[in-house]
Amino acid sequence: LAAPVKPRATAAAPRPASAPAKAPAKASARAADSDRLDAIAALVNDEAVLASDVEEELLQFLQSQNAQPDSAQLDTLRHQILDQLIDNKLVLLEAKKQAVVVTDAEVNREVDRSIEEVKQRLGGDEAFAAQLKKENTSLAALRAKYANELRDKLIGRKLVSKALPQKPVAQP
Repeated sequence: LAAPVKPRATAAAPRPASAPAKAPAKASARAADSDRLDAIAALVNDEAVLASDVEEELLQFLQSQNAQPDSAQLDTLRHQILDQLIDNKLVLLEAKKQAVVVTDAEVNREVDRSIEEVKQRLGGDEAFAAQLKKENTSLAALRAKYANELRDKLIGRKLVSKALPQKPVAQP
């Protein structure tokens, strides 16, 4: 494995999340959010880790843990999540450099496996459907989200396997 690429900077510079459009006077809160600027939490070889990505991961973690940390704990969690996102970017950049790819079939198998695990954990198809409804999402949206996350994980695993191939162990 080549030496890991170090992040060039971790500056917080504002950047537009999207091209803001003039919203009607009675715009929804979601439309107002699109006019806000997103900050770059870190730069990893010209690739940005956005503050909104850190906050999204933080929210998912807090919801999954049903936690209500104090402000000092939140800051610690934010830093840990930022470090994790930077590490993920570094792994993906190295994988790209080494031409490590995964197929759609590999990703779909992992997505199917993950969804089945969630269904079992929730108690079956009906409970799963109820949870999707509760979270105001669809199976297609969940599959797309899982596909993005699992593609990156699979690429990381392949990179590690490529760098550290398993050697057969002789049995005495």
